[in-house]
Amino acid sequence: DDGRPWSTAMDEAAVARMSSYGWDCPRRLPGPLQLVDARRDGADAGSVHLSYADGIASISVFLQDDRLDPASVAGYRRTEVDGDQVWVRDSVPRSVRWSSGGRVYTVLADAPQRTVDRAVVLLHERADQGEGGPVDRLGRGLDRVASWFNPFG
Repeated sequence: DDGRPWSTAMDEAAVARMSSYGWDCPRRLPGPLQLVDARRDGADAGSVHLSYADGIASISVFLQDDRLDPASVAGYRRTEVDGDQVWVRDSVPRSVRWSSGGRVYTVLADAPQRTVDRAVVLLHERADQGEGGPVDRLGRGLDRVASWFNPFG
């Protein structure tokens, strides 16, 4: 560990251990985006960075044991999903933040809007389910997420 943030790479076994401890580290996101890199903050085991890519698009997912600080979403637009506050920044890279179960989720994406929408719905549903069971409300959730990015909707 050289002291830089996200300097501790996690191999497949470490990712599986994190998942068994309640950290949601899916191997795939819709798109189909594959998990290509997983790291934790060398100074803080309570933060994880997951990188997904499909050769064209990329999505970074940051998980942190914490509560969402209102100052960290200045300039974001607030919306609500299934009773949870979700914060969206409509810029490039697209950014979506929320907190669930004592963790803050941050999604940064350089990907088509539909891919980001689907990834956010999946991650949000998995966070609500705790252990990442099947996503049974994906269609309704996609419509809801798509409305976040449509300023006329």
